Formats: sequence, structure tokens, C-alpha cells
Amino acid sequence: MNNGSKIWDSLAGKYDEQVIESCLETYENIIEKSHSYLKSSNKLLDIGCGTGITTMSLSKDVKKTTAVDYSQNMISIAKNKAKEKNIDNIYFSKTPFLDNRFFPASFDTIMAINYLPFEKNIDETLVRIKSLLKNNGTFILTIHQSKTSPLSSITSSLLSKLSVAPYQRTMSIEKWIQKLEKHSFELILSEEISLNPLCQFISVKKHETKSKIKPKTS
Repeated sequence: MNNGSKIWDSLAGKYDEQVIESCLETYENIIEKSHSYLKSSNKLLDIGCGTGITTMSLSKDVKKTTAVDYSQNMISIAKNKAKEKNIDNIYFSKTPFLDNRFFPASFDTIMAINYLPFEKNIDETLVRIKSLLKNNGTFILTIHQSKTSPLSSITSSLLSKLSVAPYQRTMSIEKWIQKLEKHSFELILSEEISLNPLCQFISVKKHETKSKIKPKTS
């Protein structure tokens, strides 16, 4: 998420207060939908975890969670929340997702809750996500469709005195799905889970890679 960590750091302090106030039901729906994709033996990667709103709730469903974000302030808040809740199976890291520190096929499930619209390098990101998933692994993402999504509103209010704002991609759900299918993800579910704000829950599966058997030569 190459938008400058200072912008996201400035959002961190009031992020929980304003986001939860404006779309608590949306987050509850995301968490509820996500439960069925997770197993106790899973390793989960949460990209753009923010302050860990969904990370905390879903960590109990899996063996280990790796949660990354571009903002140090977001990560610090998330770490403190995990400590207060005595959650010890989450590894938080201030990490640009495309820095190649993770090994291929390391995760059973990858989540990106309203992350992709703020990512400029979308194709590179999807290639990276696919490489990090195990065969038949699941990628879960959400897209806020509203022109003034909660995060956009928060950004406007907190950065009203600044001349910069996070990059945000505007694209229809159909085009998002086409983009995922272009990278050979198989659609599992695409469902609108909230009207205010408009939020689409999408889950896709990484195609299993099968080695080709060469015919025997006599």
C-alpha cells in the first residue's frame, strides 16, 4: 500500500472509534462470513490489518496469524490490543506487503479487508498473494463500493488541513472479479453484505497446480 505511512499513521488514533461507530455491523458480517473458511490448523495472513479489528476475532479460529500493515501506529495499536486480550498467536509487523519477506506457499488463507482499492500495484499484489497461498488456499477480500466509504470519510476529516490523501482505486465488482480470474483465482463467493456502507465480500480459491506427467518413450 504505497500511500505514505504518515497518512495512515495520522488515521490510527481515531480509526477504531470512527470506523466501528460507522460500520460495526459490516465488520461483524465480515467476521461471521470468514469463520467458515478457517480451520484450527491454518496459517493466516492478514494484509493491511490496520488496528486488528478483524484480526483479533479470527485469530482464535487458526493456529497462527501473521498481520502486516504499512503504518507503524496501526501496528502498535493492534499489538497493544492483542496484549490486553492475551492473544499470543498473532505476529504483527510493519511491513510493505511486496517486500518479499515471506516464503511461497506459506499460508492456507490470506485476507485483505478493504485493502486492494488502496493498492496501486494491484497486479503485482495479486501475483504475490497467489504465490504465498498453498494449493487450494483461499483468498478473502472485501471491497467498499460507496463513493464515500467510511475510510474515505475518516481520511477527509482527519486530513482536512493537508493537501494529500491516500490513493484509492474505483472499480466495479464485476471488474474486480475479472481481475481475480485473470490471475487464475476461482470464484467461490461474491456477496453484498452491507448496504451502508456498500460492502462486497469476495472469496476465491487458488487453482491446484498439477504437475504434467510426461509420456513414456519406448
